[in-house]
Amino acid sequence: MGLSLDLDGYFAVMFLHDDRTFSVTITHGGTDSRLHGLRDTAVYEAAVRSIPMLADWIEPDRARPVTRVLPGGR
Repeated sequence: MGLSLDLDGYFAVMFLHDDRTFSVTITHGGTDSRLHGLRDTAVYEAAVRSIPMLADWIEPDRARPVTRVLPGGR
């Protein structure tokens, strides 16, 4: 694991993987309907950019997505 953040109403975790890849997972209890929008790529990226300790990691000159946003809990 690279970073685990306990934020106001949700958790954000960055996992470091092999071959210079990483993933960011945002989890929440499901009761805040505003967070359901995280299934949308633009909303998800805006949310990650709003977290200071993660924002630099997803800048286009540093990283590019290898998958679409993969929502869970459906």
